[in-house]
Amino acid sequence: MLTAHQDVVPVPKETWEKWSFEPFSGSYDGKYIYGRGSSDNKDVLIGLMETIELLIEDDFKPERTIVLAFGFDEEGSGFHGSFYIAKFLEERYGKDCMYAIIDEGGKVFKFKDTRFAFAATREKGYFDGIVDLFTPGGHSSMPPDHTSIGIISEFVKSLEDDPYKPILTPENPFLTGLQCFAKYSNSSLIPNSVMDDIILAEFNQLSNFKTRKFISMEKKLKYLAQTSQSVDIINGGEKANALPEYVSVLINHRIAIEQTVQDIVNNINSKLLPLCEKYDLGLIQFGETVIEPTVKGYFNFTHHNTLEVSPLTPAFDDKWDLLSGTIRYLYEDLIYPEFYHNEDDPNTDSKFVVTTPTIMSGNTDTKRYWNLSNYIYRFTPGEMDLSLNNIHSIDEHLEFSSHLQLIQFFYNYILAVDEDNSE
Repeated sequence: MLTAHQDVVPVPKETWEKWSFEPFSGSYDGKYIYGRGSSDNKDVLIGLMETIELLIEDDFKPERTIVLAFGFDEEGSGFHGSFYIAKFLEERYGKDCMYAIIDEGGKVFKFKDTRFAFAATREKGYFDGIVDLFTPGGHSSMPPDHTSIGIISEFVKSLEDDPYKPILTPENPFLTGLQCFAKYSNSSLIPNSVMDDIILAEFNQLSNFKTRKFISMEKKLKYLAQTSQSVDIINGGEKANALPEYVSVLINHRIAIEQTVQDIVNNINSKLLPLCEKYDLGLIQFGETVIEPTVKGYFNFTHHNTLEVSPLTPAFDDKWDLLSGTIRYLYEDLIYPEFYHNEDDPNTDSKFVVTTPTIMSGNTDTKRYWNLSNYIYRFTPGEMDLSLNNIHSIDEHLEFSSHLQLIQFFYNYILAVDEDNSE
């Protein structure tokens, strides 16, 4: 089962003039394709269809059924797209029906002489916590010491002053990916003083501590081992001369592999309960009364869009070897044979592509597909320049050669899977 999503995030009209090309034009400048969704996730969507067309042209007759699943509301959590796709496929084929599933995820990056293919075998959980505060109204000329906006601001500050800490255990494929990178990259991105600690992090407490300290200083790394909390929406107040009777805040969380939804609930409660006592307020949580509302008001703590951490896709078994082998064949034998098989280069034997597990810090449509396969690889074929971090932003673009690599990968992977009789 090969998946992609058709939808894209919006482009605010106010930013259109800042684009080099119109954001929905799909313009090509000879090297890059520009446009919203060019790197999320239209390259895979189009590439999969191109791949199937090529296989049909080559008179390919598959032994296995190939399912292309294209959700249309992934950016909105897939309530109407992937949710019903999963329901339909499970009804037709049964649970655990797919050999494997590939959806968007990690890409191929080059560091010095080594290429790394990061295939996410797990993804973080999700929790939107909503905290409402109801207090008596009144005229602004006679305010209390703290209005509901002031109290909710104190709640927000207590959250942001106490962020979650990185946790790094073998349960998290990011640790494996980090160890592979430390061992094979020879990169200046990781100081020599940290290299050995990363390798020993799952066995030695001091090394684990030093590794967590290192990744906590790197924003792109720390949230692969740490629950994120982001205060994204706040509403409250109606008029300058009226005390706010209602204020609401939404806090988005992406839950670390070693934590649960209940851990997030407990943390939010630990910030609300002292405020209830300080300001003589009640607390209602998920419809249940924890503290009776008072004349001074109450908090109402609810949530929506919750998701526990995903199951773990096994790595380093036959199916992983087939995925990794296809990636290595693509880059070592098809695309860069002169680099990996140069008889005049004494270092040829030490050059190879490293395929390693990692995690997704966000969620994809695969959160709806857990019942369909134990093997879900979140991997977007194609080589990515680290400087092209422009998903969801102005001038989103994709190097066209990466798109061609994507087609080459899927063509060969489909052939390899179809011939795999290891089961």
